[in-house]
Amino acid sequence: MANSKDDLAAGGEPGRASDSTGWLPLVVVCLALGAEAYDASSIPVAISAIVSDLKTDLSTIQAALVLFSVICAPLMLTAGTLGDIHGRKRILRLGALLFGAGALTAALAPHVGVFFLGFSIIKALGAVLIVPTGAALIVAHYRGARRAVAFGFLGAFLAGATAATPMIMGTITKFLGWRFGYGLSVALAVLVLVLSGRLKESERKAGAIDWFGAFLSLLGLGCIMLGATAAGTYGWWEARREFVVAGVKFAPLGLSVAPFLIALGAILIVLFFNWGDRQQKRGKTPILRRQLFDNMRYTAGVGVGALQIIGVAGLLFILPVYLQSALGFDSLQTGLTLLPYTLALLAASLSSSVLVRWFAPKHLIQFALVMMVVGLFLLADQVHPAMTTTTLIVPLVVYGIAAGLAASLIPNATLSAADPAATGEASGAQEAASEMGSGFGAAVIGAVLITASWSGVVDGIAAKADWPLDQAQRAKIAIELEDAEKSWTPQDERDFIAELPPEVQASLDEIVQTADTEALKNALQVILIVLLLALLCSAFLSPERPGDDDEAETGTGQS
Repeated sequence: MANSKDDLAAGGEPGRASDSTGWLPLVVVCLALGAEAYDASSIPVAISAIVSDLKTDLSTIQAALVLFSVICAPLMLTAGTLGDIHGRKRILRLGALLFGAGALTAALAPHVGVFFLGFSIIKALGAVLIVPTGAALIVAHYRGARRAVAFGFLGAFLAGATAATPMIMGTITKFLGWRFGYGLSVALAVLVLVLSGRLKESERKAGAIDWFGAFLSLLGLGCIMLGATAAGTYGWWEARREFVVAGVKFAPLGLSVAPFLIALGAILIVLFFNWGDRQQKRGKTPILRRQLFDNMRYTAGVGVGALQIIGVAGLLFILPVYLQSALGFDSLQTGLTLLPYTLALLAASLSSSVLVRWFAPKHLIQFALVMMVVGLFLLADQVHPAMTTTTLIVPLVVYGIAAGLAASLIPNATLSAADPAATGEASGAQEAASEMGSGFGAAVIGAVLITASWSGVVDGIAAKADWPLDQAQRAKIAIELEDAEKSWTPQDERDFIAELPPEVQASLDEIVQTADTEALKNALQVILIVLLLALLCSAFLSPERPGDDDEAETGTGQS
């Protein structure tokens, strides 16, 4: 009887061991992950205002987004284990505290250095603790159909947060400034701290954190992500620029630093798994067991989720940049343009829990990926300098429906395929891969947009002025312009334009718009390749419906 009273006090249902706190854990997780979703979706909408206010450039804010992922992705592996060892409630609350402190620091940042500290470091450490712990809380508290409902509702809530973010952030940025809009993350973090105090602490497992393994994972995944990020600046293979550190130049055999960083990261990941095997033989708990990935269905889910997120994060970075830089949209207009996408995302997420009653999640995920590809083709067909908000409605609705279905179905399908005894570990690995996908989306897809845009400007000027430049000369000029623009003053820009031939000056706006448009199409092509890879990987997803086994077991027990 005492237990029943405790359950009711915690907002739960007496007599249910698997979800003794009712729906309160779901509410807390929704708010915690909703704060992270709002935070991640708000930056692209207000990117022009942030660049202007902090007196920086687009590449620097892009670097802040990537650094966030560089910190988050590897440390999420450790965070999943932290929740198992020290208690998920405690880790979630610590994460909310760090997340709120980081968001507040970024919102009050007087310059870009403080913004990096708050957004890319402090807030990233908070997100590291929140994201895998939140997913693990849902798996721990709910079973069978209730788990499917919980994940469906979580996906719908996150879709709703994502849907509301462009309009909320766009409106507040236009009338009050980006700092006020970004500050909403702080309020959500405080609310999570208050409500999570009513949760019961999870059962703790014996063990200790493998800090050397954490160090190897941080270096390994960090090098891979930094290599992919550096590729946009220094080239994927041949060096576009010389890599210089403390006056020392690095470009052996004319190669970029990117492949060396990626190769070093791959070597460190191999060492990380070898170290984990050694820890297991000693009877200790590694951060991530190699055996987790022997489960092909779980591994496929992790891969599909990461690739799908690259497609979503990449589009949500490049499209606002294009709208604001090429078409001159402000933050509110950008939010209105993205509204069909976010509303469709919300509707699809809400319907996913109903659709899984009739269709296997694997088939729904594959359908969603195909629809994302269709949405890309429709979007590419509409992209031109004269396009308006209304011309993008159909492509963004199609892409939003597809992304909403995928986002709400993939996590449950992936974690349900894993060993229930390794929930925290599996969740941490899944979220690490997802965060890497988000970072790759901003880094790689964004780099394609920026690089192709400058190359297009040079090509357009050369064609209009009838300059006989070969490809190497055009590439060199594009790099010089890209570097010079970062420190240009308005007078520098006017001086540059004045030196151009009269026929080029008269057509410069058209040249820039055409270059930006072609650059966006190039970036969409890269997203297309990523989604086709995701579709290929989806063939290995589990064909079963998550929770079927649990329901069967529950039914047997009750009879």
